[in-house]
Amino acid sequence: MKKTYIVVAASVMLLFCLAYAGSYAYFSSDALFEGNYKGSVESSNVEDVVISDGAHVTSSAMLPGDEVSTVFTVTNPNDVMVCLDLKWTDVTNTFVHRDALIIELRDQNSVVVASGVFPSGDGEMLATSLHVLANATNTYTLKITYQDMDENQVGDIGASFEGTIEGESGSC
Repeated sequence: MKKTYIVVAASVMLLFCLAYAGSYAYFSSDALFEGNYKGSVESSNVEDVVISDGAHVTSSAMLPGDEVSTVFTVTNPNDVMVCLDLKWTDVTNTFVHRDALIIELRDQNSVVVASGVFPSGDGEMLATSLHVLANATNTYTLKITYQDMDENQVGDIGASFEGTIEGESGSC
């Protein structure tokens, strides 16, 4: 009989603990999942994020081995962190050897956050899942190098490229 009391008491205590932990997790969570954006209920739209003018890059008449770079900032005026994807818009690329235009994006700590080739059209992603803390500004350096391919690159004489970087809601 005593064993039955102990088992019943232990079972009731276990159920109470599980109910307490479950209700705590439910009421203390403020995450809202909407589309690809993960933020809190108080979060503002990613449209509030400001990307500085340095996010437009253009160059022409590059020689193999030349590079061009620009520095731009991403400012989050919101009171919560924002996840951001950076994509290319307004892209023109007249290079024949398009795979010779190598891009590298570094953050303010000189960490490479994206690399690849310069896009041939709009909508291609530069970087995904960038965290911009609440009320913070991140600085990025974009470097584009026209790589010497050890082959005839005469077709690229006078070629040019241009593009603008825009932000959109990302998932972190």
